[in-house]
Amino acid sequence: MPPVMSKLLGWPFNAIFFLLILAVLLWLFENPAEIQAQPTDQNLSAEQAETLVEEEMLKCSQHFNPAGCTEQASRIFLSQMTYDQLMGSLKTVTKNPVVYEICHPLVHFIGRASYKQERNMEKLFATDGSVCDSGFYHGVIEQNLAERGIIIFQDEQAKSFQGVTDICGSIADYSIPLRYSSCIHGLGHGLMYVTDNDLPISLKGCDTIRGASTCYGGVFMENAGSTTNPFHYSKYLRDDDPLYPCNNINDKYELACWRYQSLHFARLTNRDWARTIEMCLQIPDSFQGTCIQFVGSNLINYSEDANLMKSVLTQVPSQYQPQYITGLVSGLGEDNVGVPAKMKVVCDFLEGTNLENGCYKDMGVAIRAWSFDSAERLNFCEENLTGVNLETCASAAIANFESYFYRVFSTIEDLTYFKLE
Repeated sequence: MPPVMSKLLGWPFNAIFFLLILAVLLWLFENPAEIQAQPTDQNLSAEQAETLVEEEMLKCSQHFNPAGCTEQASRIFLSQMTYDQLMGSLKTVTKNPVVYEICHPLVHFIGRASYKQERNMEKLFATDGSVCDSGFYHGVIEQNLAERGIIIFQDEQAKSFQGVTDICGSIADYSIPLRYSSCIHGLGHGLMYVTDNDLPISLKGCDTIRGASTCYGGVFMENAGSTTNPFHYSKYLRDDDPLYPCNNINDKYELACWRYQSLHFARLTNRDWARTIEMCLQIPDSFQGTCIQFVGSNLINYSEDANLMKSVLTQVPSQYQPQYITGLVSGLGEDNVGVPAKMKVVCDFLEGTNLENGCYKDMGVAIRAWSFDSAERLNFCEENLTGVNLETCASAAIANFESYFYRVFSTIEDLTYFKLE
């Protein structure tokens, strides 16, 4: 505004003008500009799709409102390419750690949008949404919860929930066992979404369902990663007390809390894995192994470089190295359903060590979640293995489902809910 006009109009006008500008900026913060969208075109080549996804995600990583930008990007992608193209592109471009950092919230948004369109849980969970830590399934659950309306009751003892107990059904409703556990885990994310990241209330919601401990994992993953909105930092995290809230929580929640607190440790250390492991060693002894296991699972989301995995292994105390390997293998198995060669990379660099046999057992455990058919699970082991390694993988792969979920979630109380009905 010219100086003369400013003097003529005086301070009241200037104050109003400032407030108007502030209001516009706040609106833009919540509503990223639609001009970013491009004309609909479902005929992109694989290379064009990957380029589009990477370019938009890199823009969002620099945006003053990355959450809003990422939500807008999800609309762009869904208008520009098929779901399969998008998921295939993400599997490629998320090897860039900058892209991966906001990949999980992106697929949350895609999951929500997909549920709005399909409104069919069974159909959506039958698709491959494992990329970016299975955030697609978490988003589906979030939208389902938001639309069905969760009722929270307050009595003299505690808050309780109505409307969440039947969302995931039974394991027999799913195409593969892993999808069922993804639903239970995703329910924890969804409860955090509809309660505005209220950790205690969300945990109470998990207490009302079958497989509560797996649901706790979704709650604590959401808390530690603030995945659905990087600008909505959880009040149940403290930079000056990195062990909080796990050092001040009911005993029954401790295991899940410490497991996912490693995500918070990784953020505080800027993914310096040696320092992250050191932080795991500051927690109570009985939970250090599970914390380090999830360091492995988290690491492979940023890199599948065998040299890096092997290098970090040298930083892990020997007593916890088996858990670290389990984390690597299980993470690779969940992100690459049907591709056992991805997990074998870990076992290859362990050849001749005392960790080799356990690695092939971990492979079999992960494969157990890929199919209800024991013959098909055996075939996955046979794709890449021979001799004693094949025997080890096969023995674990064809074992019962109860032991699979015990190995992955370490929660005896959940086992009866993962049986075939």
